[in-house]
Amino acid sequence: MVTSLLLIISFLLHIVTLTAIFRLFKQLKDSERYDTSEMNALFTEYINEIKQENLHLQQQLAQQKNNQQEEKREVEKQAHISSPEIESIHNETKPQDEMTTSLQGKILQLYSQGFTPSEIAQQLNCGKTEAELTVKLYHMSSDN
Repeated sequence: MVTSLLLIISFLLHIVTLTAIFRLFKQLKDSERYDTSEMNALFTEYINEIKQENLHLQQQLAQQKNNQQEEKREVEKQAHISSPEIESIHNETKPQDEMTTSLQGKILQLYSQGFTPSEIAQQLNCGKTEAELTVKLYHMSSDN
């Protein structure tokens, strides 16, 4: 009688334990799936924002190129100088290259000074998503 009671209690404890283990395993898988989907959504939003910025940049470059061509034509008309001479004049007046801090470096620098990603995006004229992503990736890399 006592033995059968102990067997029943043991059997019930095993069932409860296995159920708890199964539920914990299921929660772990769900949380991993959630983290991945959040990162995918963040990257998708970031890529779309980059595409928009690239289109805007292409438009600006095309406009700038047209302006330069118009200026070149005007100079040629006014000075009656040949094209190779004009090219040498333009090349002589170009400014020297300067070293600049990367956008990610600027974002992290402003973030360390206490600015929010929204404020950083406004100051650096970049996307809010880009600033948030840079900060999140920095935190993820510093945690490891």
